[in-house]
Amino acid sequence: MSPCTASQPRITSRFDVVTNCVSVDYLTRPLEVFQEIRRVLRPSGIAIMSFSNRCFPSKAINLWLNTSDWVRFQKEQDRREATFYEWYR
Repeated sequence: MSPCTASQPRITSRFDVVTNCVSVDYLTRPLEVFQEIRRVLRPSGIAIMSFSNRCFPSKAINLWLNTSDWVRFQKEQDRREATFYEWYR
C-alpha cells in the first residue's frame, strides 16, 4: 500500500472523475499519485489536470529560465508522452 493511502480503504475503480488543479508541478511523488488516480478511476473515468504557466525563478532550473514557452511546451509534451506510454504499457 502506498504511503499516501496507508490510512485510506482500498477503493478501486470507484470514481468517474479525478481532478488536480494547478498542483501537479509541486508533487514530490507524481508517479505514485498518478498510479493511485489510475487505480481509483473507473475504466471509463477521466482525470483532469490543470497547470499554471507561472514561473518562480528561484525554483526553476536554468534550462527552464533560458528557453521560450514554446520550447518548454515541446519538451514537456515529449516527457509526458514518454511517461504516459510507460504508465499504460
